[in-house]
Amino acid sequence: MDILKLARQSGMQVVLDARIGNAEYHSVHGSVSSLVNFARALIEQHVRCEDLPAPPGSRAVKDCAPAEDAVS
Repeated sequence: MDILKLARQSGMQVVLDARIGNAEYHSVHGSVSSLVNFARALIEQHVRCEDLPAPPGSRAVKDCAPAEDAVS
């Protein structure tokens, strides 16, 4: 899955910030409506945490546990 392509298709701007060795570092910018489009696209494609790429340069195992509710 190309998450950056999905971000572009959702109306977000993807910027290449740096390339160090084989790792590329990107920033993603966009409006709230493009963020909503991105979230909807993820849901429509049934994307799971396990399907997402690890951050560049990361050797750690991805934490796919559900986020805790921070509201008290």
